Amino acid sequence: LPQLNILKLEYSGAGFSIDSMASIIQIVGYSMRSGYPGVQLSIKGFQARSTVMITLNDLNEQNHKITELSNILNYLINDRAICDNGITCDLFFTYITRVKDHLELEERELYKPLLTFNDTATKNTANKFLSGSAEIKRVFNQYIHRWCHDHELRIRDHAAFVVDSGDMFKLVLKRIEDETEHLYPLVRKVAGDRFAA
Repeated sequence: LPQLNILKLEYSGAGFSIDSMASIIQIVGYSMRSGYPGVQLSIKGFQARSTVMITLNDLNEQNHKITELSNILNYLINDRAICDNGITCDLFFTYITRVKDHLELEERELYKPLLTFNDTATKNTANKFLSGSAEIKRVFNQYIHRWCHDHELRIRDHAAFVVDSGDMFKLVLKRIEDETEHLYPLVRKVAGDRFAA
């Protein structure tokens, strides 16, 4: 079971927090049991949200997995006989999900300290990366609309599919390069130990 740094429970608009850094929160049915003896919290009627600290190492590891998937897919899609079989489709949609989840995690965790930092260049960099995220999502949505149906790849024009896929992979890999060289060093500089690891 995952260890959570902070577990926040909210009920009827009133909130309270439980510091669970030294305990593992176990979810059993509809109850939540902490590591403290005799403490059991019913979560029926509660909206529970967990906050798990991320690090730049975590984000770099995500980027590594995304890069591996794009390299494999870029190889597979060139073979018409296997580019839309079940295994390739599974890898493809795993790739799409990982990229979207990565961008959404960055939006939740990284940009606030940059956008509230008292420096115009820092704010401009954050806005640039936010705009880049929106552009990647737009490209993904167009790509999915053109080439996917019911969680399957539907390829009528293989040559066009290879070109569109290659462009998408290049866009994401360029984004990963920019994150590594520009975004993450800036986050480390502004937020310091919060994202260090």
